[in-house]
Amino acid sequence: MELTVFERLNLMMILPAQANILKLRIVEDLRRSLDLTDEEKVAVEFKPDANGAQWNREKDVPVGIDICDAAKGVVVEVLKKLDEDEQLTTNHISLFEKFVEA
Repeated sequence: MELTVFERLNLMMILPAQANILKLRIVEDLRRSLDLTDEEKVAVEFKPDANGAQWNREKDVPVGIDICDAAKGVVVEVLKKLDEDEQLTTNHISLFEKFVEA
């Protein structure tokens, strides 16, 4: 799936921190897949700061991330729950479109 740095960071922020062991293993694998490589950090001029991180959004091009069906299921579940609870923000729109509405 093609995801930008912005989408990857936002996705990592909504993944569950507590679940059963199977779901936690799926989430940890997904987090590793979503992590930025050192090369990506250099390419987008990524810099962590007190508010999270800054990067050059003009250089933030989507990259292909392998996401297994189980991980997609977890993401869909989380996004649907946020939607039901009216907790989605504008930061989640593209993720909702790619995972839930796709």
